[in-house]
Amino acid sequence: VFTTGSRLRYGELRVYTTGKPTAGFSSLNDFEAGYAGWSGNQGSLTEATSFSGKFSNKIDSLHPGSFTYKWEVPKANEGHAFEIYATAQVRGNFEGSALIISLWRDNKAILTSSTGSRTTKIGFEKWTAVAKSMNFPKGAQAGDEIRVFFWAGKQAEFYIDDFYVEMSRAD
Repeated sequence: VFTTGSRLRYGELRVYTTGKPTAGFSSLNDFEAGYAGWSGNQGSLTEATSFSGKFSNKIDSLHPGSFTYKWEVPKANEGHAFEIYATAQVRGNFEGSALIISLWRDNKAILTSSTGSRTTKIGFEKWTAVAKSMNFPKGAQAGDEIRVFFWAGKQAEFYIDDFYVEMSRAD
């Protein structure tokens, strides 16, 4: 059970009041190799700049979507409350862009939450952490899919690195 009134934000500590250790997973994509659950256009990887390692994911008018993390909800998690948390290091013109978490059923987005350029100041001079969490208090159905990705605005040109996604069951 999450502590009443607590909200997860980048750099904060999660505190649980009762219950067993939370079942879940995490995945970090530093764009240095292929990782389970991640898909994307290899042509959008670049050595022009990176937060760590050699590569980052460039997002612009030619590649408006980032690499995407996809997780299919298994039967064991059906109906159980959970939270998705995502964060990445971002650098460049992030104007009109967003980090998006969505729940898909039958190939249609049925729930979506995002954080975008209106709430985050990003520039070329330094890497900035962009983070978003989304709670699913009623869980999801088996076979539903969670997708986490960045999407570029019309004039955007930015890079992401160390893209991290975490799922925590809240019951």
